Amino acid sequence: MASWGDLLNYAFISLRHRSLRSYLTVLGIVIGVAAVVSLISISDGLMASVAEQLEAFGPRNAVVTPGDISGMAMSGGGYAPPSQGKLFEKDLERVRSIPGTIYVSRTLSVRMPLEFKDETITATANGIEPEPFLKMMKISVSEGRFLDENDHGTAVIGRNYADKSIFKRNAMSVGSVFYLGENKKKFRVVGILDSSSSVSKSMLVIPFDDAKELAGDTIMENELSSIRFAVAEGYNFDATIDDVTWTLASSRSVKTDKKDFSIVTSAFILQQVGQIIGVLTAFLGFIIAVSVVVGGVGVANTMYMAVVEKTKEIGTLRAIGASSHVILMLIVLESAILGLAGGAIGLFIGWLISLIVSFFGFKAVISVWLAFSALLFSVLLGVVFGFLPARKAAKLSPVVAMGQG
Repeated sequence: MASWGDLLNYAFISLRHRSLRSYLTVLGIVIGVAAVVSLISISDGLMASVAEQLEAFGPRNAVVTPGDISGMAMSGGGYAPPSQGKLFEKDLERVRSIPGTIYVSRTLSVRMPLEFKDETITATANGIEPEPFLKMMKISVSEGRFLDENDHGTAVIGRNYADKSIFKRNAMSVGSVFYLGENKKKFRVVGILDSSSSVSKSMLVIPFDDAKELAGDTIMENELSSIRFAVAEGYNFDATIDDVTWTLASSRSVKTDKKDFSIVTSAFILQQVGQIIGVLTAFLGFIIAVSVVVGGVGVANTMYMAVVEKTKEIGTLRAIGASSHVILMLIVLESAILGLAGGAIGLFIGWLISLIVSFFGFKAVISVWLAFSALLFSVLLGVVFGFLPARKAAKLSPVVAMGQG
């Protein structure tokens, strides 16, 4: 029986004699593997990036928001704030009364014109209570200071306001003065947040009472945009979240499966993002699967043609003692090499695509497991689609094969 070295040498010589056809066959696999690797790496990168950004949110933190947004990832459109299901100060007190909840605070978000020097944009200012906000959020100030409890007319901004990412001609700094709303309420910047989180980069926070004044009669009395709280150590996080859900639902006379509010946690956000990425990946995956099948059919076609062209050669090999098993291994080995070559090149191109995408701010992750799986998949693809031509070659009678040659 021939050694593996002899078989490999024969396979490489055979492929070299059909170099153009081999290159074209490999191209189909390259496209499929490159698409698979880049898609999975970008999807994994997005999930890793979201998880990283959620560190600022905190694993034991939660936010109560108006409206049920639990199915927004799978719905056809975006989420719009509901006309009913608003949050009020009394809901804040209910959350505060539940055992295990700490740092319970209110937030009021106002979206209105922001004027700074000669530029005007539309911005969202978040009115917060400084002390509990800082205890919950893993953010820090790189310049100046954060808001104090007794502050009025002050603001803390994200790095994007200070590096001309938002204002194209002017950059804010500590001490800068800007105006919010139609009545142009004056604010002075007292601090700039660090840029460790993408969320904090574009954040604009002001004292809660200032946000309430800006909102005016556009909101109902004692209305809130959201309620923030954390679950204390020693309390079961999920059980406490269930208690908050049940308490708010009961007070609002709604069933928990038809509630008019949502409780957003880091796990909830990951689940929603995962659903969105999953749908996108499934759709693109179908298209990529077609490309992979086309590549596999190319392998099968190439090997069938090789069997036809080498009929006499196969007959000679059989006549000098090569068994049908050796013939089978020769053809399968050739197709496996084609698959491996296509997989290796496709993996490299997929890595290049991921690298290019990362330059545009999208994180892409190619794990060792993904690289190994891509190579293994491409080899198996070659073996599977090369098996039938190999089986046909192995069954050729030496006499008939030499006669056909």
